[in-house]
Amino acid sequence: MTIHNLMEDFVYNEVNKVFDAAKEKNESWFTCNCMQCRLDTVCYVLNRIKPRYTTSGRGMAHFLQIDQPEKNQLLADVSALAFEGMKTVLSTKRSHTSSEQVLPSGHVFNFPTITGRVLDGQTFAPVSDLPVALYLENTLVAQMNHLWDNPYTISHKTPGTYTFWPFPVLASELGEKRIFNFYIHADKDGYDPIHYHFKLGLVSDASVKRDLDVESCHTLPDLYLFSRV
Repeated sequence: MTIHNLMEDFVYNEVNKVFDAAKEKNESWFTCNCMQCRLDTVCYVLNRIKPRYTTSGRGMAHFLQIDQPEKNQLLADVSALAFEGMKTVLSTKRSHTSSEQVLPSGHVFNFPTITGRVLDGQTFAPVSDLPVALYLENTLVAQMNHLWDNPYTISHKTPGTYTFWPFPVLASELGEKRIFNFYIHADKDGYDPIHYHFKLGLVSDASVKRDLDVESCHTLPDLYLFSRV
């Protein structure tokens, strides 16, 4: 069965539009127009929006039938994230032929993406402008690459939702089993801090998995932010 995220083509087209517009305007911060920077920006956006998966043309037809206000909002959110992602990618000075982090070789523990939501404890509405951090034991967790943030700041473009993709950890042998103790921390002035612990049990793999697996996602329960007032 082939699974396709309908947002990939939509985001790819929108990212190309913002790159082309910046080039045409000759923006002073527009330092690179290569395909790698465009693809990095596509990844930046896809990591921050809700995927829409389908296995058939019927799924595409359903997507095309969403009402116009929702389409307009989706377009506005993707456009804003595409511009934000482009500036983030272009501000990161690095070689396109090497990674800013050297991926470990040999047996490793590959982590799933970790995602969840933070809601207002009184209104149950998704929150925004909230930094959320992922820790392993007492250490801030390194992410797979520069397109994944930790802490991750929930914005109005992705209300309530945070995502992480932890960097792989070396294992001593293939098939090694280990329990990892994580916790989520979020703090905002005027609110009680959030401190949520959870465990992930993993079995080591032969090598690093460089590509996202849509079926490998650990979704945490909703967390609630309560005002001190």
